Amino acid sequence: MGDYDLLKDEQVEISDKIINHALLPLRDIVIFPHMIVPLFIGRGKSIKALEESMIDDRKIIVVAQKQPSIEDPDTEDLFSYGTLCEVLNMVKLPDGTMKVLIEGTHRVNILEYLVTDEYFAARVERIDEDGTKSVEIEALMRDVLAKFDKYVQFTRTLPPEAYTSATSVEDPGRLSDLIASQLVLKIESKQAILEAVSTEKRLLVLSD
Repeated sequence: MGDYDLLKDEQVEISDKIINHALLPLRDIVIFPHMIVPLFIGRGKSIKALEESMIDDRKIIVVAQKQPSIEDPDTEDLFSYGTLCEVLNMVKLPDGTMKVLIEGTHRVNILEYLVTDEYFAARVERIDEDGTKSVEIEALMRDVLAKFDKYVQFTRTLPPEAYTSATSVEDPGRLSDLIASQLVLKIESKQAILEAVSTEKRLLVLSD
């Protein structure tokens, strides 16, 4: 039984939204809910965190580093919001690195770090989307879609199907995350969208 198992045994649940999981720091990428992303993992702590997640329930927290150049980040080098992900597939490569496929499920706010030596683990608050659509939110959705259509047409970094797929998304939170995940933005800008817990605020950021 590892440190993370002991921490799980000692956990006192405040609510079903307060959960403990292993944590994976990432460089140069912010993962949003509903994104499916392949990753190549080589750092020892990160591999250990993935192994712990597979022993448990295949769930892991991913958090972007503030400075991608830092090889061995500490807790202060990580943003305070991340994404709860499910590990869909994991393969150990001959050179000892890992190829992993993960899918984002929920935003999370990091409350405290539980393990930091062999790997990271944290207690986090899961943030659920309410999916409510007011008249204002529906107007914002139309505006964001119109601007995304122009972005796809003029940047040519995305296929036309990207806009078509977005038009079929009815949930405002999911739409905002889908579009944000496909825009070419700096890490800090994408992180700001991830930290916009309010769906309306997220759509407002994208419509600017």
